[in-house]
Amino acid sequence: SQEISYAWSTSKETAPTEWQTKTITTTEGTKTVSTQIDAPSDTTGVYYLWVKSGVEDKFANATTANYVNENAAAKLDNTSPVIELNGTSSPSQASANSTIVIPVKVTEKHSGMNTTQTTADCLTAEDIVVKVNGTVVTPATKELTYNSVENGVYSYTLELSGIEGTGKLTVSIEAAKITDKAGNPNKATT
Repeated sequence: SQEISYAWSTSKETAPTEWQTKTITTTEGTKTVSTQIDAPSDTTGVYYLWVKSGVEDKFANATTANYVNENAAAKLDNTSPVIELNGTSSPSQASANSTIVIPVKVTEKHSGMNTTQTTADCLTAEDIVVKVNGTVVTPATKELTYNSVENGVYSYTLELSGIEGTGKLTVSIEAAKITDKAGNPNKATT
């Protein structure tokens, strides 16, 4: 077996100063060995995987330089998409005959979002819960339209009509209703 040291870094020019180790089991006569090194789960951004010098073969020949593949940057995304209002809804006072328009945005600046309404990971009208004074209601119409994306902000318009009841209107989305392309789920939002 052989122990290697590795580190993730945002720099492809300067070697890291803190390293992690991993033991690799080898078979005599094997010319190449592969292993899986997991990406860190607490970072987001562009990272490079470095392997530290000093790896020895069976003849005690050691590598003399730290290695990084400058062309193999890993784009890590451990950030959940954020769903929130994208402006003011209108009208501010409504009746059962009113159509209420609510601008919504999903912010996902790292790996992106799927906007195809036929996939389970994208935001749909069915993901949105409508309440009047804390009681779930079913609007006659509940339509969500994807508008555009700019700089990682996905814009949607939610239209509601035929809402019965009197009081404060709230819309909410439970946690894990959508995921970004890296598989990070959204957090609950109201």
